[in-house]
Amino acid sequence: MTKTISGLFLAGLSLFLSSCKRNDIEGSECAASKVLFFVSGATPAEEAHYTYTDGRVSEARFMYLRLRYSYDGQGRVVRREQYHGIDPDLKEFDIVTYDAGNRPGQVEHYIKTYAGTERVDSILFRYQGGQLIEQLYYHRMSWPAPMDLYFRQRFTYAGNNISQNIHDYYVDNQLVASDTARFSADNLPNHYATLHPQYFLYHPFGMFPSGFSWYFRTTTANNLLQTGTSPGSTREEYLTDERGRLAEYRVDGTPYLRFDYSCR
Repeated sequence: MTKTISGLFLAGLSLFLSSCKRNDIEGSECAASKVLFFVSGATPAEEAHYTYTDGRVSEARFMYLRLRYSYDGQGRVVRREQYHGIDPDLKEFDIVTYDAGNRPGQVEHYIKTYAGTERVDSILFRYQGGQLIEQLYYHRMSWPAPMDLYFRQRFTYAGNNISQNIHDYYVDNQLVASDTARFSADNLPNHYATLHPQYFLYHPFGMFPSGFSWYFRTTTANNLLQTGTSPGSTREEYLTDERGRLAEYRVDGTPYLRFDYSCR
């Protein structure tokens, strides 16, 4: 694949918040200005810092990566550009399109090569009755080979929360394996939704092309808690600060994300 898992993690993480103006988000004084993420252990592996223009994130800066964003007239992210280190040349970019319900419908990932611009990844989102029911991830191994289906996620619901996720894996467009995760949910409003109306962009894997996309976790009414998988199981926790804002997300007791709400 053209991107490492750590690169995918960084890329999705970058869209954590798109505003830092006071009172832009009802019930909060300030949006987050920095996010720390952990791969394992108590030491952060990376932190993202945000530059704001007209109340929206215009750039996110990591140790070896810079991401720049473009918005449409409705304030939705429609393009994200990737730059490596101090290199001023554009390396990769994503194009986001939305459906009639103002939900992400497709994200396409492009890379710049000596031969020009190539589309290498695409993810499609399918909905039914306003609920996400399927994500399809396609990848192009080489140019000009066709896009192959690599991952598919299928969702079933209990009320307004996902109760099961079947993750299918493909090789040469043929199903080779499946994992099933089952979820319960707490009774609190989805923490990502309380951060900003475009909360689906802020999860570490976001909605951008990745077989590891966790976009589905940000679309439910409440916060998902993974209660069992085939194979294995995990325990998820959401810690809030004194104002009720999401301060830390943990997996099996280990920090995964930590948020800083200092205003700039």
